[in-house]
Order: sequence, then C-alpha cells, then structure tokens
Amino acid sequence: MATLDSKLTAVVGDRTAKALRDLFGYVTISDLLHHYPRRYLVRGELSNIAELAEGDEVTILAEIYSATSRRLHARKGNILEVVVTDGTAKLSLTFFNQAWRTKELHAGREGLFAGKVGLFKGKRQLAHPDYLLIPEGEDKSEAISDFAGKFLPVYPATRKLPSWKVAQCVRLGLDALGEIAEPLPEKFRDGLNFPTLQQPIVTGK
Repeated sequence: MATLDSKLTAVVGDRTAKALRDLFGYVTISDLLHHYPRRYLVRGELSNIAELAEGDEVTILAEIYSATSRRLHARKGNILEVVVTDGTAKLSLTFFNQAWRTKELHAGREGLFAGKVGLFKGKRQLAHPDYLLIPEGEDKSEAISDFAGKFLPVYPATRKLPSWKVAQCVRLGLDALGEIAEPLPEKFRDGLNFPTLQQPIVTGK
C-alpha cells in the first residue's frame, strides 16, 4: 500500500507522473491530494454557456444539440462541427479531419467539454476540445467514479491534463493509500471532536 510520501510514478505511471511534475511540480501523492477543485459542477444542471467569454479556459457540462461534418472548400479535408447547448445558448466545438467522432458525438449525449473559448464569425467556439462523455444506456449502471456522485469536481488544469484526468489521478492516489498516520493524539482529537486525518482525505468530508 502507498503512503502520502509515495512517488506518483508508482500510482499513475511514468508518463502521467512526468506531466504532473512538469505542469504543477507534484512528485508525491500528498502533493496531488492538495490540488483542490476550484469549483464543482452539479450533475444534471448544465453550465451557463452565455456566461463564457473569449479567452476563458473552461470545463463545461453540456448536452450535444447537433453534429455536422462537411468538406473544406479552401483546402483538403473536412470539418466536424458539434453544437452543444445548455437549453438557452449554444457553443460550437470544431474538429478538423475527425469525422469519425460523429459515432459518439451525437445529439442527446451529455459530457464535460474543455478548451479555450474563441470567436469565429461572432460565435463562441472551442477548437479541438478535450471531452469526456457521460456513460449512457447499459453502461450508465457501471459509470466511472467521476460521474458516480451528484457533484463533479473541476480542478485547476491544462490542455495536456484536463480536469477529469486530474480527477482520475486523484482517485488512483486515494485508492492506493494505506492507513494514514494520525499526527494528533486521540485524547485531543476526541476532546475537540476532530475527525481522523484519514477521513477527510479519503472521503472528502
């Protein structure tokens, strides 16, 4: 079992550990677990697309409204435009030469979409965004832990490590932890009605 001082390489693998070190300076599980969410999305409540501003790095929860693939006139290739909505406003997601994504990015699907907000012909868009779709149909009963609860954490993130990948790393770190040493003597902890160190780290409560 791992400890808070264990290296991230043993938990998330060499490649992801290197990314966490290069982007955030994290080396141990303790470093990663102190990377707190900056906000939470409420599952079932879509993000307010109208509030998005050009230049924002965002992670939003939205529903796919439409997906259309068309050939480019000025050069070879095609462009896939996926329109997502919160029910009142729309946002375009554009993918070049990736028409195959229409197999999963179809109307009615919900997911997390991350990228930098840009403007094209006056419309807000995310170009080549990262995304994670919420499982549907038979898979929904076996949904990944990121979607198991009501609240979806949004972590400080980068394009190389979007929020849900950080969340997956945090879950791997928590799952690998053994018993955490308690720094506060029991008599003081009980007298002040404090939880053990293990409880808030593992359960978040």
